[in-house]
Amino acid sequence: MECSTTWINSTTVNEIDVRNSGAFTTLPVRVSKYNEIAITAAQKLACIWDTIRYGGVSSRPVNVGRNLLPWVVPEALPDRMATAVKLIELGHLCDAFSEQLDSQSRAEVYNMLTRCMDRCSVASASSCSCPSACNKEFDDRQAQLRTLIYEVATEAIQFDREQGILILELLGKAVAPEPMSFGCRKSSAFRHRTFWPILEFAIGMKLTEMDRIVLRDIKTVVDEYHMLNDEYWGANITTTASYQTDFCRMPNLPFQGKEGLKSRIMDLEFRYRSLQADIYAKYPVESMRLRRWIEAAGMAMAGYNYWRALSSSGPCNSSSSACSCSPSEWTRVTTPASTMSFSSSPHTSYSGTYERSESTTLTAVTNYISSMPPSPSVQILNMAPSALNTWTRAPPPAVKCISSLITSLQNATTTLTDITADNTHRYNQPTAHAVFGTMQATNSAYYTFIQSVSEARALANPALATDILLNGFNRLYAGHSRELNWKYNACIPSEAEYLSVVDDTTGSLYTLLVNLLQAESCIPFHCKPDLTPLATLLARFVHVKEDYLSFHNRDTQLSKSTDARVLSYPVIRLANIKPDSRAQISRYLFEGSKEATKSGGGCSCAAEEKRDPCGNSVNYSCLVLLLREYGALAATRDLLRDIEDKIEKEVVQVEKMTGEVSPMMRRLIAGLREGLLP
Repeated sequence: MECSTTWINSTTVNEIDVRNSGAFTTLPVRVSKYNEIAITAAQKLACIWDTIRYGGVSSRPVNVGRNLLPWVVPEALPDRMATAVKLIELGHLCDAFSEQLDSQSRAEVYNMLTRCMDRCSVASASSCSCPSACNKEFDDRQAQLRTLIYEVATEAIQFDREQGILILELLGKAVAPEPMSFGCRKSSAFRHRTFWPILEFAIGMKLTEMDRIVLRDIKTVVDEYHMLNDEYWGANITTTASYQTDFCRMPNLPFQGKEGLKSRIMDLEFRYRSLQADIYAKYPVESMRLRRWIEAAGMAMAGYNYWRALSSSGPCNSSSSACSCSPSEWTRVTTPASTMSFSSSPHTSYSGTYERSESTTLTAVTNYISSMPPSPSVQILNMAPSALNTWTRAPPPAVKCISSLITSLQNATTTLTDITADNTHRYNQPTAHAVFGTMQATNSAYYTFIQSVSEARALANPALATDILLNGFNRLYAGHSRELNWKYNACIPSEAEYLSVVDDTTGSLYTLLVNLLQAESCIPFHCKPDLTPLATLLARFVHVKEDYLSFHNRDTQLSKSTDARVLSYPVIRLANIKPDSRAQISRYLFEGSKEATKSGGGCSCAAEEKRDPCGNSVNYSCLVLLLREYGALAATRDLLRDIEDKIEKEVVQVEKMTGEVSPMMRRLIAGLREGLLP
């Protein structure tokens, strides 16, 4: 399945839920839509395992509600999900069983498991043409275990023979007896060895040797990230989830305190982002094909941090249950993969990421927006409350409420922006109004604004919070009004006018955030720093950065929308540098957009290339050439550097005034630079 990154099989985990769990990842966390399939597969395998171990059904609870795979590989293909889960769980169950035995018993079990996992034994459940060592009689327990392994391996090999055999061999090596191994944790070796093959199997992607060389550094970062997470969360492992043990414990890792480990873990996330940007820039052609693997690696990092946080907080009660498989069911582990069907699901999905049953009609639109992968700008906005609260010191419940409120407003404004800009897609997925209709999308967006007022009234100072919110709405709508006026009159504004509107639209969300945090702060008024200038600069940067990257990285953008026909800073800069091009640019931006709308989103050829009265061609390629030739893109990058310098100075000034250094703000600033060339 070779395609650009598309979030088809997973949904975004709410940022507030992630933070409440204790996780601290700065990467977006996603979970598979098919989590129930994973839970069922793991539970059945655990039941069958108990049947083999105890000779009957065990009454112990099977805690599989927090199964690892849906969090670490959320984009696993639905038809491979159950098989991948069983491959992982089989290794964990074997290891956990062996760890409970003494050295002599463990050696015997290892020998038994090695024979059961022999390639020849798996090749046929009933017969084998290999030497007599393979044909020896298995006792009942060995025969049952071999049959279980055979069924799981057969499923994997049906999908991908090469990967299935590789994973099985790695599983055998992980439990095979080795000198001095009986005091070691072999489960970590299993997961460390098999994680990447299982990830590639689950997402249905094969890498060449050259691909592995290109991706080697990212793989190293992810492996170290998992190891450090095991060190950080290791003290909180619960016995109820002991069969799901850690990836690999880094040997001789010096103790630096949990905060030191946390800092190293977060540094690895930024290292991953840097390597990701480097690969996209250095290998533009290959990266289009490898993007799914690269994004899957990032999701594995974020998902593992979140999963460890959930696991450390205690067992998942909602999904724990006693084993309910009958003894006769142990030979019927699963439905064969070839007959597995999801057509009976009662839910109707949109673009593979949203299900109608997840929410009511009023909130369906904003929930659909939330299910999309967060853009870099949204990620920065999600980080901002924690970063700014270093200086505002609002209580945690208030920060949680304000973060939720700002996220809802961001979703609503995104919906309205897509409508006014005539966008049909956002990150390769249909926009909200393309799915739900323009009227329903608009209605839901306005409903979100009304609901935000109700949320503001739940804060400690409801009157002040409501006033702040209404003032922010005034700015937001005033800014949108000016944008609509430019579009209606086919007018290209000046750079100063454009930045002023950015301050009123994107800037209103950031200033709302700052003002609400300040209103909830317990710091005396005269001691509160003025964070509005910093909020305005952050908003300008993220908005202009999106404008810049929409042209600079056009060939590798995830978005296939009509963003090229939206007013942006590089285009306005070009119009001011080259005044004689204003008519052509205006015709391309405004008339092309109108005709595309009238055509109902059909063939875009006519809208893509226009000629002015003098016969000059007007198209996207020409526009990009002009932007580069006349230095408009370079000027935009210079503006971003200037704003970045101002942000740094503003942060230093606030830190001096308050005496508080904000590491989270420093990480946020590093995130601003992501994707930008020096």
